[in-house]
Amino acid sequence: MKKLIFLSLFFSFSFNSFADEFPVQDYFKLENSSQYRFIDNLLKANYKLSKNSSKWLERWKGLNLEEVENFRFDELSGSSSINLKIKKIDSQDEKGYKSLGTFVTENEAANPNTEVAYFQLALILKVDHMVRPSLRYQLSNNAKDEFKKLLEVTSFNGKMRNENKARILKAINKDHDLYGCLKAKKSDSNIAFEYLVQESRFTKKLSLNKKYGFDRYLDAKETPPKKGDRIELLKSYSGDAFELSRELSIMLTLDAVFGQYDRFSGGNVVIEKDSNENAHFVLTDNGGAYVTNSASMIEKTTRLFSRFDRFSIEQLKELQLFLKGEKSEYVGYSNPLKFIFDLGLVTNYSPEAYRKALLLNLAQFLGHVDKNYKQFGESIYF
Repeated sequence: MKKLIFLSLFFSFSFNSFADEFPVQDYFKLENSSQYRFIDNLLKANYKLSKNSSKWLERWKGLNLEEVENFRFDELSGSSSINLKIKKIDSQDEKGYKSLGTFVTENEAANPNTEVAYFQLALILKVDHMVRPSLRYQLSNNAKDEFKKLLEVTSFNGKMRNENKARILKAINKDHDLYGCLKAKKSDSNIAFEYLVQESRFTKKLSLNKKYGFDRYLDAKETPPKKGDRIELLKSYSGDAFELSRELSIMLTLDAVFGQYDRFSGGNVVIEKDSNENAHFVLTDNGGAYVTNSASMIEKTTRLFSRFDRFSIEQLKELQLFLKGEKSEYVGYSNPLKFIFDLGLVTNYSPEAYRKALLLNLAQFLGHVDKNYKQFGESIYF
């Protein structure tokens, strides 16, 4: 587990050529008041939010968990991680409360940095409908006390959950806010799809299950899927072959960018139904990544696909230029380090360290894209 380093400890890092007129400590300060800054910049740049993203971002506006008398803190969630369910008291609701999702803090099984960064990068790629909304948030004294009391009276099975309990309690007892993120409630039709790959994430043989045809549809040298063809994933869960294949490619693209290591460990490949009962891939748990030192996982991920979403690749190439300092503006940002911070990568490493790590990941992934384009041309795109 990488040691958590809060921003107050890394303001001394060199910001190289990207330092500008602003005082570092003013902009790179963890406060709930700045949690919407990335969203606001995208809206100013005329980006649109999906219906689900808009719903949850609106629901979280002005949220103040310090007003503990307005909330019920009586339930935890998570299979290996431990998350705090947020229930706002509402006498008009038949349950007596309105769900505001969960609060997730860092532990061995969850990284709120990448939970937020996945969602916000998906906004840029215009695929946020695929990613569970997440927003940076930190608990102060009153809310920390409620979380602590609930943890202390709750027993857990399994070594990892008990270790995570101990880590979270240790973090709560420190003399600063507890960093984390808010995560939206899952769709009622959300279900794990455990049959996508044939081998464990830990083996060199990681491959797509041939039963569903994704091994061919995501291969640039093979015939692409046809719109209108159907794939049955699970009983009562079927969808359009073209859309499902494109969604899977986008999921793997995001996993490569952030160095995701936990997608295929069980329960993290997820499907759900839309209002027309069509199945779609969705990304609901994205905390199994730390961005840095990701070359081996990116190599395993890129082996699974060579057909890509064109707009996503175009945007990632623009992002690469911006982070390298070869493009002066990107989605309303002129400073790469401000972009990194607002994207959601705010603890564990400095913004400059994250910038360098993302550049390495993008170079490796986009190198894979370019290699396939040289071999297969336009066939690499859906």
